[in-house]
Amino acid sequence: MEWNDTGIVIAKGLFKEADLWLRILFREHGLATAFAFGGARSRRRFVGCLDVMNLIAVRVKQPRENAYLGLEEAQLLRGPRRLREDPKRAGLAANCLKFLDALGLPEGAASEGFALADEMLARLELPEPPDFLFPYSFRLRLAGLLGYAPDFETCASCGQTVSGPAVFYPRDGRVLCPACAGRRREAGIGLSPAGLDVLAIVQQNYPLSWPADDLPAAERRKLAQAIDGFVEFYLGYTWDRGRFSRALRRGPSEGDASSCSFKT
Repeated sequence: MEWNDTGIVIAKGLFKEADLWLRILFREHGLATAFAFGGARSRRRFVGCLDVMNLIAVRVKQPRENAYLGLEEAQLLRGPRRLREDPKRAGLAANCLKFLDALGLPEGAASEGFALADEMLARLELPEPPDFLFPYSFRLRLAGLLGYAPDFETCASCGQTVSGPAVFYPRDGRVLCPACAGRRREAGIGLSPAGLDVLAIVQQNYPLSWPADDLPAAERRKLAQAIDGFVEFYLGYTWDRGRFSRALRRGPSEGDASSCSFKT
């Protein structure tokens, strides 16, 4: 079986002497590993197009169902420039791609995941420098694509629209207004209206439409803490020593499992 698709190279490595293995996020087929036999030396089928972060058009051969994918041919559609020259931008892109690779992406979410990764790379190519929250925003948006999307606009207890400061509980994936939060014993993360707006915008849009990072440093740290806590608890991954590793999955706090507030 053969098929054509567009893909973003997420990772690659040498396999045997002249062959390459590649992790590719395909627009239609999702995240998968493919082998480019002779890819380390080929000057005809893979003309300088198999580098990480490249957008490529490919022809893939799959001998049988569930067998390995063989990359028959690839053509470069777009390669990053600023990302190659700016270590900070390259590091942010690598962080996002490593999270995507660790988390995985089912075929049903392939097109949305592809759009997210594609715009992430495009945003990092713009002249404006990337902001502190960029990789955290990517994690929140990808979590939302997989069905983990907290409601940052409504109090999960009283149902009222949150119009002022509120408290976010990463373990519950929900926001409470100050009055409802005051009736809980455990502490949450207090967020300003501007911070909640940023989270809601990130969750509903792709990177090229994310707001600029103009929040105070203390508020940015709270947003990062909120996203990290949520991702670790519900998706089971934490950033550690340059990679995402599995964290202990505990599930929702006792008594609150049925009230976790995720958008549908």
